[in-house]
Amino acid sequence: MRAKAWGALAGASVIVVMFASAQQTGALWRAETPVSGLQMTADTLVLRLGADYASATESYTMTGFGGTAMSLGAYSQKPITIANRTPMIVQYELTSASQSQPEPKLNLTVWQVGSNADCPTTGTPTGTQLYTGTLTAAKYPATPLPTPRPTLSPNTSSTWCLRATVNASAAQGQSTTATLNFKGTQFVPPRTQP
Repeated sequence: MRAKAWGALAGASVIVVMFASAQQTGALWRAETPVSGLQMTADTLVLRLGADYASATESYTMTGFGGTAMSLGAYSQKPITIANRTPMIVQYELTSASQSQPEPKLNLTVWQVGSNADCPTTGTPTGTQLYTGTLTAAKYPATPLPTPRPTLSPNTSSTWCLRATVNASAAQGQSTTATLNFKGTQFVPPRTQP
């Protein structure tokens, strides 16, 4: 299995989850610098590869994700669609996550679900759990290459349900911005010998 990376195809999605007296109510999806080949609109992360897809959206506010005055154990949950709008098969992964401040400590749980309806704002999503743990250790798949990455065929998508939870040991009255970093690469199937 070979993979060919195209340009700077790494997007940063920024999820803002506030605790205590914070005044933020949404989450921001943002690229730290202009990103070639990545577009984020309507709660959809669109993967685009190659020179034909040079434009990208630098920021997008993901409404209804995050919160203020969140107590210990409180969470915000929302679906995000990862879409392939290229003429090729694309591998994708959640490569890393970080917080702008160490407090409040956040946990992240990610499910792959069939549709947005399978990711209600409260309750357990209907789907397959991909990751659960501290936000700063988030990665999917968790194993390094050559472990296969999830793939998307041309013009298909996958829906993930993201849940950010205020850790039970989090300090009160703090706020943080959490960044989730996604990467997409062209999938090149292994060649068979004649």
